[in-house]
Amino acid sequence: MKSNKKIEKLKNEFKNNDSLKQRKFFAFNREFILVYIEEFADFNIVSKDIIKPILTSKKEYRFENDHINKNSKNESFNTLKNSEKENEVKQEEKSFANFIATEILYSGELNITKDENEIIKKLTRGEKVLFIEGEQEVVLINTKKLEKRSVVEPPINNVVRGPREGFIEDVNTNINLLKKRLVTTDLKIETLEIGRFTKSKVAICYLTTIADKKIVKKIKKRLEKINIDGILDSYYLQDFLEEKPNSIFKQIGYTEKPDILVGKMLEGRIGILVDGSPVALTVPFILVEDLQSSEDYYEENNKVTFIRILRLIGVVIALATPGLYISLQLYHYKALPLKFLVTIINSSQNIPMPPAIEVLFAFFMFEILYEASIRTPKSLGSSFNIIGALILGDTAVKSNLASAPTIMIVALSSIAIYLIPESTNVLRILRFALTIMGTMMGALGIVIGLVFIVGYLSDFDSYGADYLSPMAPYIKNDFKDFFFKGNVKDMKERPQALKQKNKIRQDKNND
Repeated sequence: MKSNKKIEKLKNEFKNNDSLKQRKFFAFNREFILVYIEEFADFNIVSKDIIKPILTSKKEYRFENDHINKNSKNESFNTLKNSEKENEVKQEEKSFANFIATEILYSGELNITKDENEIIKKLTRGEKVLFIEGEQEVVLINTKKLEKRSVVEPPINNVVRGPREGFIEDVNTNINLLKKRLVTTDLKIETLEIGRFTKSKVAICYLTTIADKKIVKKIKKRLEKINIDGILDSYYLQDFLEEKPNSIFKQIGYTEKPDILVGKMLEGRIGILVDGSPVALTVPFILVEDLQSSEDYYEENNKVTFIRILRLIGVVIALATPGLYISLQLYHYKALPLKFLVTIINSSQNIPMPPAIEVLFAFFMFEILYEASIRTPKSLGSSFNIIGALILGDTAVKSNLASAPTIMIVALSSIAIYLIPESTNVLRILRFALTIMGTMMGALGIVIGLVFIVGYLSDFDSYGADYLSPMAPYIKNDFKDFFFKGNVKDMKERPQALKQKNKIRQDKNND
């Protein structure tokens, strides 16, 4: 059998894998060998949709008459092999493997190949390989059985009102969720494989009539340069895509919801999906995105405006309150009302530590609680964290390790951080830095720190989009969806901060 050599090569390639199986059977006066990996095989499908159609087919006589002389099968094949090059395509269509794929089998995606590397690649991805006696070509049959999660609401980006579907770990399902919402031929999805061992499928998703081609090419070029053992999550790609990899500030957007990704693509951004990850990446990214929420676009304008302002106030509280509290005790206590000052003095007079160490100690306790809450089993999570916080806080106050105002300030700051859950890590680092500045230089140190942050970000950009836009530079059109959310019918144009082919979002005659 001519295919024996290929099968032996396969066995040699998979010599460390006991899962490689084969099934022999006879039909059409030929030997068939079906090779597959056991874990990917659904034996009911293999038997019903692959083996049974071949064994029970009644098309042999027609095939023999149409394509092969029944009495001189070998001569006919020799004639086909020796025919001229201009007839090669026609001969390929009339090959026995092609006949099996097009007229006998009817399950899954079917392909024909001679390429040994392609055979190995498809086999490792779960496809079945059908070898046929006398044929150089093999039939690749995609009927793989993969376990995957159902589409549910993700743990982040959850909403009270709005779509609840979330991405899962299967990239093909995630692409389908996009296609369900973007019913247009303008949707383009370019795929590539990254990872020497994982061969992870990465999909670059964008709208051809909106997205900037230069940005798409830049992203694709960076992804194609990646040479790494494996990609297990979309986070692996962030370092390769970021313009300033050493910066603490977020440069790549991410989401677990298809409606959010579609909304960003309609504004001109590019989405990146990775097989094995439920998190989609988006570029370019600007700071204002974290002040916005997907639910903002499913609620009344006045309510959304109030919530966005509340988020901004929460960021200020999270960053500046601990440092300001320390600076008021150390440098600016005369600025406090007398009764308030007396209350703070009375609560902290028995504390053996200076205010800065006291606040840092409280930070340390809350960070431990935060890390524990992430890794605690769900059945214990909420009750464990609440009881832990109450006991630790009460014990710290009673044992004079921290004052009640300190615990309150740190708790308020820690809670306010989660008004913008996508930027918690950055806010925690900045809060610590401003606390140190407030300890060293008082309120002036906090102001200097904030000015430095704003100055640094004003020179920051993500794939041509200014990080602080629409504030710096000032873009009047984009303020319709900044702190104050305008009516949808008034947003005639896409965000000017982003580069797009087409700036018009809707007909200007819409009332």
